[in-house]
Amino acid sequence: LCGCGHNIRKILAHLRRLLAAVVTFVLAMIRQERTGHYGLAPA
Repeated sequence: LCGCGHNIRKILAHLRRLLAAVVTFVLAMIRQERTGHYGLAPA
């Protein structure tokens, strides 16, 4: 049972990092949309 709890903590730590990366990406996209800079060169 202790080993199971340890593994769950490790999995949750990875999920926390993944969630932080997703939130950072979404916030960057929202900021980019508000400023109108899409990173594309005009044709």
